[in-house]
Amino acid sequence: MELGNSQEALSQEKVKDVNEKAKIFDDEVKKILAEAKADKSIDIEKIREDLKKAGKLAPEGTSELLARELGILSTEEDVRLRGAGGSRMFSYRWGGNKPLVRAIEDLGARVKRAEDPITGLRTVTAEVVQGEPPVIFQERAEL
Repeated sequence: MELGNSQEALSQEKVKDVNEKAKIFDDEVKKILAEAKADKSIDIEKIREDLKKAGKLAPEGTSELLARELGILSTEEDVRLRGAGGSRMFSYRWGGNKPLVRAIEDLGARVKRAEDPITGLRTVTAEVVQGEPPVIFQERAEL
């Protein structure tokens, strides 16, 4: 399955396909975790510690993957997404609001915008899947 970097809106069919594949992946991960918990030879606590250490590297890769899937990695509209402390929190370059919002809306997400009255920096909150926590994008002061 390819989402691509084009600026075309994703069809609802593609979004549905991605959601279905994500559910299959999630179910498989849950199955693997259940098997691991049942296996006494696996040290779950050690794995958790290792994952916490590795988690510090994850936001950068996650940011690039998200930007690629949103189609906002082109030279003209690179919003320079970065992880911002949580799995659903990102920051983007100053002035990148329009291409970011357009890409998110093209996915069919509900978007809320807010602007800090003092700094003028914007926050974009996207509800991608109803009932799931939103994804938050905070504008950075630097380019």
